[in-house]
Amino acid sequence: MQDYSETLADAIQNYLISDSWAYEFDETNGIFYAGVSLQSAFSQCSFLIDVNKRFYQIYARLSADLTADQMTEMATLINQINCEITFGHFEFSDTGSLRYRLVIPVQNQLDERTLHNSLYLPAYLIDRYADELLSILQSGKTIC
Repeated sequence: MQDYSETLADAIQNYLISDSWAYEFDETNGIFYAGVSLQSAFSQCSFLIDVNKRFYQIYARLSADLTADQMTEMATLINQINCEITFGHFEFSDTGSLRYRLVIPVQNQLDERTLHNSLYLPAYLIDRYADELLSILQSGKTIC
C-alpha cells in the first residue's frame, strides 16, 4: 500500500515533464528528486518533493560545513529571515544542512498555478537571501 496520493504524484510529474525538469521519482516512497539552477552564488541546490496523501512538501537543500560559531550565527539569521517570509521557512540542522521547506496542502485537485509557484518559490527565496546566508559561510567552501 502506498502512503502517498498517486493522483497528486501524477500531477507533479506531469508538470515537471511539461516544464522540462530533470528529475527522478522514487515510486515506492512517492519522492521526486531534482536539481535546480540558481541565479545567486549558490548556483544550484537539490530539490526533494515528498508527496503525501493530502499535501506535498518541497525541500530545497543546500550543504554547508559550518563551525559551531557559524551555526550560532546561521540560526540567528534564519530566525530573522523566517520572520520576513510568509510561506515556508528555512531550517538548519546541527550537521550543517541548510534547507528551505514548504508544505502545500491539497484538498481536491492541484492547480497548475499553485504547483508552479510552489516549485519556484524555494529557488527565489534562496536567491533572495543568498548574500546574507553566504556572508556567514567560510570563503572557499563548496556550496551544494
